[in-house]
Amino acid sequence: MKRVFILTFIILIINCFNKSSILYSQTFSEESLQFNLKLSLDSGFIIKNKGFHYLLSNSLTDTSKNWLLIKDSDTIGKYYRVGNSDNYFMCLIDYSEKYTFETHILIELNSDGKLIKSERFFHGNYPICWENYYDGFNKYGDFFGIDICGTGSGYSADYLYLFKDILPQNDQNSIPINYWSSFSIGGGLSESLNSTMEFKDNYLIIHYLLENGELDDNSEFKVIKSRTFDVKYIFNDQKWVTNDSIKFKGLQINY
Repeated sequence: MKRVFILTFIILIINCFNKSSILYSQTFSEESLQFNLKLSLDSGFIIKNKGFHYLLSNSLTDTSKNWLLIKDSDTIGKYYRVGNSDNYFMCLIDYSEKYTFETHILIELNSDGKLIKSERFFHGNYPICWENYYDGFNKYGDFFGIDICGTGSGYSADYLYLFKDILPQNDQNSIPINYWSSFSIGGGLSESLNSTMEFKDNYLIIHYLLENGELDDNSEFKVIKSRTFDVKYIFNDQKWVTNDSIKFKGLQINY
């Protein structure tokens, strides 16, 4: 009798969740058909209630149940004005059920909210290198950048896509920013790469610090050796290119 009660209770919970999801889908589908997102400041943040409506009204997302995990008042994106124009670049997280993991969408829109173009960016799996839904999209002088995360077993990385125009992810070259690789705990080898950026007149210098060491039984990283090196990047034909890629030989980066 007790087992029957528990099973019935579970079924009721599932049915309630499914009904709320259907209601959620119908409500947002109807309200989002003509939704406009008007921007006026030089930069700002987008809450889920507005950002989700905008994605849905422009057929850039769906009503996946994963959206229910985010409160309407949570910040899910950020935007910047493009130069002195009336256009904006905006980045929003997306939870479409079409994709296994969450993705980020870069959007160009005008001040009236009209969609000009959009491109979807994919992480290795989930965006482990973002501390929240929006902090991986930033402005760097005349450039804009989005951090794309690499993931793996005992591995996490951050690659920066730096651009002036929104282009497909595969049409750009990423810049390695940092990574952490841990082979095992308690005597195994681990490796850490960190960096700082220095913009020049027509090029970019990345100062890298590579540290090799071990994780002790308390998971504390003990550095055994380290080295520094610089890599020069030049912005050419909408891509960042370097002649210093040999310096990455032997490192765990996708370049």
